[in-house]
Amino acid sequence: MSRTTTQKRQARERARAAQADIIKRYRAGESMNRLATQYEVSEPWLCDRLDEWKEPRRDRAAALELRRDPSLGKPTGQ
Repeated sequence: MSRTTTQKRQARERARAAQADIIKRYRAGESMNRLATQYEVSEPWLCDRLDEWKEPRRDRAAALELRRDPSLGKPTGQ
């Protein structure tokens, strides 16, 4: 079943309100796909928000490295 315009708008508002959490988790290595799914927004929409928030996005090579070694995305000291 397709979501209504109101449901999509509400999901986007929740994602915008969670900006700090989304950025933190993305920096820690969580995938764009997983974040978009959890916040019920599209991946392209979330990519646009990361650009809007001036958050550098990973290229394919960096994403592959994180999948191989998730500890690379963790802040130092952890």
